[in-house]
Amino acid sequence: MKPTLTLLLTILYVFTGCQKSNTKNRSDNHFKLNEENHAIEKAALIELVGNDVLNNMKVVLFGSEGIRFDADINRELQIKGQGKLMGFIIYGENPTLLDKGNHYINLRPPYEKGDVALSFYSLDWNEEDELLRYEENNGFIILAGKVSILENQELTSLTFDFTVENGSILKGSYQGELQKNMIYNTDHIDFEN
Repeated sequence: MKPTLTLLLTILYVFTGCQKSNTKNRSDNHFKLNEENHAIEKAALIELVGNDVLNNMKVVLFGSEGIRFDADINRELQIKGQGKLMGFIIYGENPTLLDKGNHYINLRPPYEKGDVALSFYSLDWNEEDELLRYEENNGFIILAGKVSILENQELTSLTFDFTVENGSILKGSYQGELQKNMIYNTDHIDFEN
């Protein structure tokens, strides 16, 4: 009886010890600016609505500890808390999925498959500031860069590498689930020709 119990415990140990996880270690989810790492604790995919120029565009948002993504009764995005916030606007025809492959910064509409319209970040975002409005942000503009996307069932794997107008590099990676089913109304944004 004792050898059987030892064998069963050994088999259990081997199977549980060698089992691979479907998600990356949370410390691997980060963005880096000026060689300083910022942990990503949460990620969300938000559909943009209300503006024909941004048709089929969505926002991928990343938040540090202290940031929470919520939605009101109409599914409108609400960002709560304070911390580090980073994201980018990307083209995709499916409102709940990202297109696999490489996507590149394109600063001029119209947008199409493979385009990232812009990227933004705030290292000290506070919910009292409301939403981060790119056109009102005092931060630097992202001039060039690339986002690579893989999706496997509910897990999304993203890597990004952007060049900021001041010469800084903003890069990072995220692997995990994206919070979904939220919208952001962009009818207040007026694009110049």
